[in-house]
Amino acid sequence: MTPPRSTWLPSRRDFLAASSTALAGSLLPGRALAALRRRHAAAAPDPSPLRIGMLADPHNDLVHDGEERIRVFVECMRREHVDAILQLGDFCTPKPANDRFMEVWRRFRGPRHHVLGNHDMDGGHDVAETLTYWQVERRYRSFDAGGFHFVVLDTNDPPPGEERRGYPAGVRPDQLAWLTVDLAATALPTVVLSHQPLGRRCVRNRDEVLAVLAAAKHAETGRRKVVACFAGHLHADDHVVVDGIHHVIVNSMSYFWLGPPYARIRYSEEVDRTHPTMKFTAPYLDPLFTVVTFDPRGTIAMTGLDSEWVGPSPLDCGFPKDAELVQAGAVAPRISARTLSFEPPAG
Repeated sequence: MTPPRSTWLPSRRDFLAASSTALAGSLLPGRALAALRRRHAAAAPDPSPLRIGMLADPHNDLVHDGEERIRVFVECMRREHVDAILQLGDFCTPKPANDRFMEVWRRFRGPRHHVLGNHDMDGGHDVAETLTYWQVERRYRSFDAGGFHFVVLDTNDPPPGEERRGYPAGVRPDQLAWLTVDLAATALPTVVLSHQPLGRRCVRNRDEVLAVLAAAKHAETGRRKVVACFAGHLHADDHVVVDGIHHVIVNSMSYFWLGPPYARIRYSEEVDRTHPTMKFTAPYLDPLFTVVTFDPRGTIAMTGLDSEWVGPSPLDCGFPKDAELVQAGAVAPRISARTLSFEPPAG
């Protein structure tokens, strides 16, 4: 069953009516949030299941309006009284220029969860620096909340025997061993969080990781423990099922990556001067994010949110129509509303 579109996230009409985004090319969260408040009264959610505000790939180091985008997200999540917020990587690097962005993120007073992305150590930073800046103790870890077990993976490991060069994507044997033990110890339905998706071929030793997930079963019923995996990285709106496990790619908060062959100045000459990478992207006019409701009785529901392209679409720029994600219908300025069903541990 597909859930209805959220009635509390901004519609295109409300967002444009509440802000001068279309004219100024930047978000004005205050007036946008006023429009959101008018829409909220009709959307009282069931207060019992765990609700997490989730985003992916804001890329504050690359975009010119990252602080405004994260402010809209945090204000919406505070008003919605979600239980926690979570970002799926490519968030920001540990440098003073990102301090204001982090200050806005920390205005949410509940748990704030982080997943390491491949760009979060850009500029010569290392994992330890980024984790310290984010106030995170371990690069991979697990926690329990709302009747679920959550596993945070670091999928930025270089394959064994290879030097760390470029942007490695893998899970080394020590992390795999930890994952096996961690899954064996839980009796709860489990959700795996990573930056690079495990449902698409982004992780070098993906098959090894998937084998560990598939082998984790409840002893009494034989049902799988891992029910869903959430990731970012591909800046796409995607859902596939592998070995009976849901794999969701949460779209970027900010843009779809095109690359130099498709360069277009999207905002202004000034934005291009200060943020030259933006011309290699197809930005989303609004920040994209979702609220995910985790019900241990057997459903995980995501709210949907639509935006539109700033400037021409990827296909209008000549981006290949036969690209895998284009063929899958996943290249779009949206996060789709979804309800994922699973078998609870006992039933």
